[in-house]
Amino acid sequence: MPVVTSLALPTLLPLLALFLIAPLSGLSLDYQQLLKWLPYPLFIMAAGLGHMYSLGRPVALALILTASYLVLQGPLQSNLSVIPTHQLFVLLTLLLPCSLLTLSFLPESGSLNRRFVLLLLPTAALTGIAAIFWQPSATAPSEWQTLFSLRPAPAVFAPIFSLLLAVVIALILLFRQTLLQCPWQGTLLGCLVATSLTWAMFDKTLISSLMFCTAAVVLILSVLFQGHYLAFRDQLTGLPARRSLENAFKGVGRRYVVAMMDVDHFKKFNDTYGHDVGDDVLKMVAAHIAQVTGGGTAYRYGGEEFTVLFKRKTLDDCIEHLEAVREAIADYSLVIRDKETRPKDAKAGKQQRGQAIRGQRVSVTISIGVAEREPGVDQPMQVLKAADKALYRAKQAGRNCLKA
Repeated sequence: MPVVTSLALPTLLPLLALFLIAPLSGLSLDYQQLLKWLPYPLFIMAAGLGHMYSLGRPVALALILTASYLVLQGPLQSNLSVIPTHQLFVLLTLLLPCSLLTLSFLPESGSLNRRFVLLLLPTAALTGIAAIFWQPSATAPSEWQTLFSLRPAPAVFAPIFSLLLAVVIALILLFRQTLLQCPWQGTLLGCLVATSLTWAMFDKTLISSLMFCTAAVVLILSVLFQGHYLAFRDQLTGLPARRSLENAFKGVGRRYVVAMMDVDHFKKFNDTYGHDVGDDVLKMVAAHIAQVTGGGTAYRYGGEEFTVLFKRKTLDDCIEHLEAVREAIADYSLVIRDKETRPKDAKAGKQQRGQAIRGQRVSVTISIGVAEREPGVDQPMQVLKAADKALYRAKQAGRNCLKA
């Protein structure tokens, strides 16, 4: 997912929403009341979408934000100068960021199953700890409660420790987003920004409704982006899937080239070394094909077959770029490790890549068939079938070659 959608968009939306504070404060009481109820259907929508795509973390986040908003619209609507109410506010400003941080580290486990409960356990544990150690007093808070209630400025309602905690958690989410390239971290960051603005500007009219609506929109967009990724991306290789290719065919224009690629002797290779190694081969081949130059876009067509689409190109424009991919794959030496030396995680595997640690080196080749749009072959699927026939000729010619 591009950085603008995975990180910049979730972070900027709450900041842009601040410009709506003045117009919203001028609304009639009926419309203001309507806005106060708006986050609930939005969170229900986010949870429903998450469940539809079997994404447990968005469902858990929707439930946590809903619970927080219920507290904001219930007990915290009274005077914050009352000690128990103010202490509840401080507690919420500390608990919610911690809950977002725990969701950052928990793996996706699907929705509404036994493992889904694990997503809610950290928040429940934090709430339980707070209930035990944070005892609201109707008379005077303890010294440490007073310390955690310190504000950086009279105009800022958020306690200074809550803001510092939010900054630390934001940096952690940014680091994990950079490290993992996971859009989920950007979603959590957007919700963190929205809720932190709520604490800081708690005296503003409708600030909690506006910011929690924004957090719900960030969450909904995140689920939709993830759903789109699941539908249009191949999970093994990360390449656009066949459905993406079919969509691309709808706007190819009058001049384009289609290349079909197939891993040579893949079934024999898979039977010899196992499916895990076969998956590694597909990922390696996909990584090389994705780097094709000349304006080509790579897709996984299915199985061990890949497709490259060149828009606004002729056959002569594309041959050298496809040959470069074929040669790069043929020259690549893949290390087959046994179960004892095979790394158990991706990071260790990356460090050992290219090192023959008690393993066998093998080479993989691909065959390529290419076709372009021409009279009599002027529909995308016709061009694709022509490329597939050319691929068959490449197989018949001895493999590891290109035929047009």
